[in-house]
Amino acid sequence: MKVTPIVNWEIFPQTGQRNDWDRLLLESQDYNVFQSYGWGEYKRTLNWVPIRWIARNRGGAVAAVAQILTRKLPGGSSVGWSPGGPILMFPQTPSRDLASIIELLLRQIKAQNSKACVRFNCYLPHHAGLTYAFSRSCVRPLLSLTTGYSVCLDLGTSLAPLVGQMKAKHQAYIKKALSYPIEWKTGRDSHFVQEFVKLHHEMTMDKSLSSYRASAPEISALCKHLDEQAIIFTGYFDGEALTSYLIVLCGQKAFTVMAATGRKGREIGASYGVLVQLLDYLINRGITQFDLGGLDPRTPGTEGSNHFKRGFGGKFVEYVGEWEWSSTEWVRWVTNFAIWFRGKRL
Repeated sequence: MKVTPIVNWEIFPQTGQRNDWDRLLLESQDYNVFQSYGWGEYKRTLNWVPIRWIARNRGGAVAAVAQILTRKLPGGSSVGWSPGGPILMFPQTPSRDLASIIELLLRQIKAQNSKACVRFNCYLPHHAGLTYAFSRSCVRPLLSLTTGYSVCLDLGTSLAPLVGQMKAKHQAYIKKALSYPIEWKTGRDSHFVQEFVKLHHEMTMDKSLSSYRASAPEISALCKHLDEQAIIFTGYFDGEALTSYLIVLCGQKAFTVMAATGRKGREIGASYGVLVQLLDYLINRGITQFDLGGLDPRTPGTEGSNHFKRGFGGKFVEYVGEWEWSSTEWVRWVTNFAIWFRGKRL
């Protein structure tokens, strides 16, 4: 007798509506902006093709979703990158089924392309049961694209308790920055984009990190496709932009994409002031969780950034992180070689 799979994976139609996908996404506990429809369309402008998968259980309820960004490689093989995916924490999904759900998705992918490599980057906090579920069909990558660590702030309903949990030196720098008459503005139009890029270029040049410079066309595309989910939060002193954050929203969660502070801003500690003002803005918008972005314990020169983020008193998080599957071992090696050749970037 044929056994019915616990879920059936199907592809969300390319003509499907953005709101329909995002509505399904927000039904989960582990939703994040990198699995949103807008993020996939933004990445389409960078030569990725988003494929959106939906798993339904035997009763027809959604059990999991996964947006996988795909790109063809020479020789007919393909690479898939699923930042923040798959999304697994739906009310109808028992934890005992997670390994099978992931395995069934990979079977479907292999049926479509026998020469494929897929990389997931799960945004759930590290948990033995989850890592076990992934290890049933995936392995840790040869070369990671992310660190797997971050700092998350639970925002609550008031700024004062957040400031109270910050390190004393951070509080002193915040007090110094906010003693200046800085004007805070939000936007996403070309003016905000150009100011952000200018600050970022100045910052990366000063820190000898020119390879990480922000791209105005890419940020413009992000703001276009994320629309109201994208926010550039900038501080001005005497009409000049000093410091700025680019963040993206999804439901009640916010995520840092990039941040930049110019020379004048660093002189007055504006990078501390902008973050506390941004927290206040997010609280007033009803955002309950803010991911400050990755911590990097391995790369030389990142100690200052790590100290800055951890000093704001958030939770130190280790994610389930990156897991990789490939249809054949040689496809896996070719994909990882390509990642190495591109400077650990996809």
